[in-house]
Amino acid sequence: MARAAAAGVRHDLARAIRLAPVWHGLVGTVLLALGSLSPAYLPQASPYWGPMRAACAGLVAAGLASPADLDGMETFTTVDAALDRLATFPIGAARV
Repeated sequence: MARAAAAGVRHDLARAIRLAPVWHGLVGTVLLALGSLSPAYLPQASPYWGPMRAACAGLVAAGLASPADLDGMETFTTVDAALDRLATFPIGAARV
């Protein structure tokens, strides 16, 4: 009985994967998973911060990004510190 059920599931998956909406959903799910690795979700001790800051510094040095972009890559140890910084962030200010 279990083998028959597993065979049925495999058959259903094989049929479903041929459909465009299934592929769209799969791609969307993968993109969401990759997006969750963005700096907004990285823990403070993440090894990704150093390379990301270095890459951004390189873009600033090459004139491809604003120094404000590098300044915006701040980390905070508490939620209160992050909220305090957001409260003073110049929204809509011209970037240099």
